[in-house]
Amino acid sequence: MKENTNTQVDFEWQAIQIAKELTVAKLSNASVASSTEEVGEHIGKMFLAIHKEVKKSFTNSDK
Repeated sequence: MKENTNTQVDFEWQAIQIAKELTVAKLSNASVASSTEEVGEHIGKMFLAIHKEVKKSFTNSDK
């Protein structure tokens, strides 16, 4: 019986994990004293922007 050695990478999952790590790193260096709805929205937008760029880098890495 031949063993399957093909490895598939879930790029969406990897992009989420990388974006999460970058967002957490950025926030750990920030001086946000309180957490309001506005701050939460800003963090969410920042995460989505990072995630978008990480996904783009995966797509562009094949070129």
